[in-house]
Amino acid sequence: SVALGDTGLTISTIAWGMWRFRGTDVAAARALVEAAFDAGVTLFDTADIYGPDNDEEFGAAEALLGRVFAEAPELRDKMVLASKGGIRM
Repeated sequence: SVALGDTGLTISTIAWGMWRFRGTDVAAARALVEAAFDAGVTLFDTADIYGPDNDEEFGAAEALLGRVFAEAPELRDKMVLASKGGIRM
């Protein structure tokens, strides 16, 4: 783990780029998030543009992550979530 600047947050040295996070199976998605934690990953990188490359809508990865949080809200406090918005194809 490393400090994230002077924010007081500590993050993993490797981030999970959630570009390929997809589907509708919330249990499977949650299992992936928990596996990332088990591997020591605490920095999750997502964006509103993630989805179309997986034959899904814009924002599909973030929407799936939101469904995981709805099922297990305690997971949100275990990560630093980096997001981006306004990206244009």
